Parts: sequence; structure tokens; C-alpha cells
Amino acid sequence: MMTDLRPIVPKHLRSWMSGLIALFLVMPAASGESDKACDSARVVQSRRLASTPWTELPRPVADAAFGNQGSALRVKIYETLTQDASWRFHNNVLPQLIKSYGASVAFEIYLHPSADFRNVLASQLVNCSGPTDRLKVMDVLFKAMAEGKLDHDDSQSAEACTVHYDRLYAVTQGVFPISRARFQGCMESQAGLVHQDAVAKMSYDDGVRRNPAIFVNGQVAYDYEIGAISRRVDAAR
Repeated sequence: MMTDLRPIVPKHLRSWMSGLIALFLVMPAASGESDKACDSARVVQSRRLASTPWTELPRPVADAAFGNQGSALRVKIYETLTQDASWRFHNNVLPQLIKSYGASVAFEIYLHPSADFRNVLASQLVNCSGPTDRLKVMDVLFKAMAEGKLDHDDSQSAEACTVHYDRLYAVTQGVFPISRARFQGCMESQAGLVHQDAVAKMSYDDGVRRNPAIFVNGQVAYDYEIGAISRRVDAAR
């Protein structure tokens, strides 16, 4: 039986307490909602850590494709959300490349999966967004990581995964507004997890050693200054 609080709670506090109780009753159960997505992320982590061989995986489509896709000059980029070298490249250098070569070069970006649930969930979200939204979602994610708005906890605990799950939803609403139900579906997408395996296989086949990795017409380098990259692009024309 519920205790009647009216005799002991002042009248002016009763409506406030009722509203607060109602708020807690309708709030999403974030930890329960994220459980399945975080469990899937841990399965992906275990495959990465075990270096599971990949067979019969389709060649993945780019997480973001832009620029002149009819061009013979192609720049393929692997990035990782949790690495500061990728934040700096994506936030500072990539916009300059797009400005200089967007009309003449075909760009492809792949989020390089790793044994870290933050990368797994970020790739799920990007892959779920529409082709015209993917680069915008990436931009928001890399900026949020650089500004500390996404979780920097690399403990890989269930609690850390729940925190990151909720922050992903919050920071991307401005460019990719979706319901919690659709967001949950994106996070649990099996097609998205297969895509990540395909990207991991392709990066292995490409011989990627670290990220970001920048390929110009199939030739990789790990130079992140705009001048060095521009010279490579110009030489490949």
C-alpha cells in the first residue's frame, strides 16, 4: 500500500514531487535499451582481438563518398573515431582537401573498426544514416570527440558503453534527428556489423598499419599535413 504523503509534505511541494515522479516514470531505461547493442559490440571486439580470418565478405561501400565520383583520381581514407590523429585530420585537414579537390577527386571514407565499442557503435550510426547524411554525421562525431562531448573512457565496461550509447544519440540529433526506437535499431543492425567486418577485411588486405591511412590511387601514406597530401594528389593527376 502506498503511504499517503499529504499530511507530511507541504502543499506547495506536492505538485513538484508529482511532476518529478512522472518524469522518472517516462524516461527511457537507457542501460536496458543499450544492452543488446553493447553485447553485439563486444562480439565484434572479440573477433578483432582474436584476429578472426574473414571469408566471403562483400566489398563494402564507403561510409561516406563525396566529391567527383566519376573521376579516375581517387582518395580513400581510413579513420578511427577514438584516435586523436584522426580527429585532427578529419576536423582540420579534410575540409581543406574537400575545398581544393572536391570538384575533381572522388573521395571515400571508411570508419576503421577496432576492438573498442565506441568505434563499433559510431560505425553503426553512420552506416544507418542516409548517403547524404553520412559525412555530416561523421563531422559531428569527430568534432564531439575532440571537444570531449563523447566518452573518452576506454575501460570497455558495460557502464561506459551505456554512457557512450546515450551520448551518441544526443550529439547527432542536430544533423540526424531520429527516434530512440530507430536509433536502437541502428545500433543493433546485423547488416551494419557485417559491413564493419568487410571494412576490417579490406583494410587488412590494403595493408593498413595505423589511422588515418590516406590512399591516393591505391598508394598509401601516413602524412597528415595538407601540403604533403596535396603534392601527392597533384602528382597523381
